Amino acid sequence: MQVLRIETGSPRSKKRKVVLDTGESFCLYGSEMRRFQVVEGDLPEETYEEILWQVLYPRARKRAYHLISRRDYTYHALEEKLIQGGYPAPARDKVLSELTELSYINDQEYAASYIRMYQSAKSKQQMMQGLLRKGISKDVIQKALEEEYAGDEGELILSLLRKKGYCAETSDEKQRAKMYRYLRYRGFYYEQFSKYL
Repeated sequence: MQVLRIETGSPRSKKRKVVLDTGESFCLYGSEMRRFQVVEGDLPEETYEEILWQVLYPRARKRAYHLISRRDYTYHALEEKLIQGGYPAPARDKVLSELTELSYINDQEYAASYIRMYQSAKSKQQMMQGLLRKGISKDVIQKALEEEYAGDEGELILSLLRKKGYCAETSDEKQRAKMYRYLRYRGFYYEQFSKYL
């Protein structure tokens, strides 16, 4: 294993980024660089393993627990945070596996909670897109929608139109077009709302 380069961060940062020939990188403080004698060139596998399990894994674990103590995360979102923090894949995978096993991250429960929270304001399609962007699989989302969605999209459309002050009898073509765009943006299909315009 080779250290290709050691990058310094901002002048105020005490961390150094160690870039390996494997494509992985990680961050260490100056004292840790000296302790493990990390320099450009050869990095013995045993040294890398020590750094990984004595320094990086505990640090990634502490970071993950701090993040989930503040709010819920999907598996994907928490993984992205750990990637941004510069934690290598083995440390990330072990932390995420541990948190999943303990049910601290649970995409099924996250999707169910999201649907319960937004079903009175968003269409099924809009919720589906929101959850997909959070990295939740389509199968998990479909299951959560089947179990949790109790709304009537027709009622939701009427409610949204009322909030916008729309009245089908007195509106002109410009107002109808505006509501058409509004409802399409909210994830509704024309077939679902055409009768209300």
